[in-house]
Amino acid sequence: MWDLEVFMKLQWSKVYHLSSNNVNKHVPASPGVYRISVEKEDNKLRVIYVGQTKDLRDRLNQYVNKDTDNDPLLNYLRGTCYFRVAEVTYTHERDGVERALYEYFKPSPECNDPNRIPDVKPENINFE
Repeated sequence: MWDLEVFMKLQWSKVYHLSSNNVNKHVPASPGVYRISVEKEDNKLRVIYVGQTKDLRDRLNQYVNKDTDNDPLLNYLRGTCYFRVAEVTYTHERDGVERALYEYFKPSPECNDPNRIPDVKPENINFE
């Protein structure tokens, strides 16, 4: 019997500066996953937060407007942040993708509470 692992090919957006203009221009009002990054001293981006939502545009606009009770994330949002999104329709798939993003990028534990990441098998996805 073949043991083929399914690979989910996500269509990631480009990296954009987290701003109202970029969110409204480049982010669909669709379900999906996202990651928020900051630029480090070596000019590389470091993912500080991963998440999923039923409406990517609405969720990212909440972050633009600093409408979050996640104080560690809010501290980052006061500076310059970047984002990427990918549409993922089904909740069970978003759960697995969020788990994969969390395990791959190892975002800031102060921002991403490990207990809030879905306790499911990570999806086999592309990260770029």
